[in-house]
Amino acid sequence: MNGDTGNGNGGGGAVEALPGDWLRGLGITLGALVVFMVVTQVAWEGWYPLSSFPMYSNPQPWEDYLYLTDAQDKPLPLQHHLGLSASKLNKMYRKYLKDFCVVEKAHDDYPGRALQQKAVAALMEKVRPMAERRGRPLPETVKVVEVVIGRKPPEKGKSAPAGVALAGPLEEVPTVIGEDTNKKGAAK
Repeated sequence: MNGDTGNGNGGGGAVEALPGDWLRGLGITLGALVVFMVVTQVAWEGWYPLSSFPMYSNPQPWEDYLYLTDAQDKPLPLQHHLGLSASKLNKMYRKYLKDFCVVEKAHDDYPGRALQQKAVAALMEKVRPMAERRGRPLPETVKVVEVVIGRKPPEKGKSAPAGVALAGPLEEVPTVIGEDTNKKGAAK
């Protein structure tokens, strides 16, 4: 009977795929994906199309974070007062700093003290009302401290080892980048 079911199409009911066909299709798909990733790496250096973590695409030899202190340099609990983490506070500050740098045509890696203080003022205008709404106002005087963690640059005349951007031990350097005094009165 040759596999004919008698329905007139001569081949039986459904056409069955050969076991190797789906493997061949998978191989073509994976091959196209590899070619896509290689092309994107060459065309857009440091871009990782399948990663949702941009910080892995271009790591820097230093990192920084912000925290707030009172007038006596005692750190303030950000989560308690603002409901924010140090990283969120830093992102807010960086956005203000970047906006001021665009206006002033300055580079945001080396903005200068005046632009840092403008960004601190904008940040404090945003976070003081947040603390008030939570019923946990900030003290009258608040300092914004930036801490940079990184490797010390090599000594003048010396170069870093091959493959290392900066040599030396890790350092943590805190700097007060701005101070805000609430003119309307604050919590005691």
